[in-house]
Amino acid sequence: MTSSTEPPPWLAEEVGRDLAEILEDARINNGRVVRPRPIFQLRTFLEKEADLKEYDKLILSTTDLGRLFVESGKLSREIYEQARKYLVMHDKGQEVSTLTAASIFNAPLYLDDLAVIYLQQAGLLQSVCRCSVDLWIHPSMREEQSTLVVTNREGERLNEQIDDIRSALREALDIGKAGFLPRHELENEMVGSLAGFLADTGTCDIISIDDRCLNRHGLLTDKNGRNVPITCTLDLISYLEAHGLIDTAKKQATLHRLREGGFALVSVDPDALQRLLRAALFDQDNKLIESAELRALRQTLMRIRSLDMIQCPLESPYLARLRIACILTIRRLWENNDSPIQHTVALTDWVWNNVAPSPLDWERPASSREDSFPVREAYVRHLALLLSPMSGVTKQRYETYLNWIERGVLEPLLPANNDLIDDLVKQIKIEINQLVEKLSNEN
Repeated sequence: MTSSTEPPPWLAEEVGRDLAEILEDARINNGRVVRPRPIFQLRTFLEKEADLKEYDKLILSTTDLGRLFVESGKLSREIYEQARKYLVMHDKGQEVSTLTAASIFNAPLYLDDLAVIYLQQAGLLQSVCRCSVDLWIHPSMREEQSTLVVTNREGERLNEQIDDIRSALREALDIGKAGFLPRHELENEMVGSLAGFLADTGTCDIISIDDRCLNRHGLLTDKNGRNVPITCTLDLISYLEAHGLIDTAKKQATLHRLREGGFALVSVDPDALQRLLRAALFDQDNKLIESAELRALRQTLMRIRSLDMIQCPLESPYLARLRIACILTIRRLWENNDSPIQHTVALTDWVWNNVAPSPLDWERPASSREDSFPVREAYVRHLALLLSPMSGVTKQRYETYLNWIERGVLEPLLPANNDLIDDLVKQIKIEINQLVEKLSNEN
């Protein structure tokens, strides 16, 4: 905003010129002002609250702002819940549950200087600034806050993380749970290299390292001929969960942060995917609003696919697990008779289009062969999983599910894939005969 907005004199006397100008600008543009409460009257030494009159309805609390970002899929719920613990201690504004993201984010949002400080301290300012929302601040604080945001935010976060690592290592060293690898003489070309670092494993029982080349091997052999098992961060997270040191929610939150940080081949658990989809929100047209977790999953898989990162057949099991997770999730969505059909269709579309690993998109080495039969065979198996019978589904839902398969799966293939459809029909016929034979034997 500019400083040309002229607020009413009484308002400037009540709360100060800067806040008065922001409030007046918000009134003119149908916006909201993010400002923690209480708002005190000037020159009362924090003893008397200001009377904002008709401007009072323009105030939006920092907690309501965070909640709306979560509901619109712009912010992770875990990040907001952590930040809310800080915000509710400082912002006494009453939360308004009737506010919607559409009514707030379609108009300008004005951040008061105190709101900027609280959001920064709560760890939300960076997320708020990253989102596609029309944000405004007063010119008097622009230069100062820009410097703080650019220089201090990342520096403080990095320093805190380094201090946490240093403290954890110091404690582990003191109690004997951590130690240093032995010193050894190295050739010049090995100094500073990973091979030089792991040349002598000392007394280590396990090597935990995130290196795609090393992680494909089960053991590391050092220069002394000693064999040590190799693990990675994902193995450690699973170990912590298996031994009750973290719960499933904490594990999934950690995996979400790994995906956001650039980890690629993170397995997708069908139970976790189903929980994310069941917690999903929809707009007035029943369109899915992607949460931060769903968006990170979609973008990670898109990056893997576009960069041809999967090395087949070595990493084919990753695709197989992903395919099974998607099919299980889709079937569970339709078997949940309490879910509205429109929501189920939207969720199924999202899973099938963004997560399910189609052989045509993922198995590039196979699709480049002159003989297209291996790809067609793989795609038939891919589609056949969708057509297996379901139990416990109402007639209406099952008919809608079959219509979805015809519309979203089969119709795009019909113009130029008659052979594939024929193979699919043959495969389904074989499975039906096997099912009939199995039921006959059981009877």
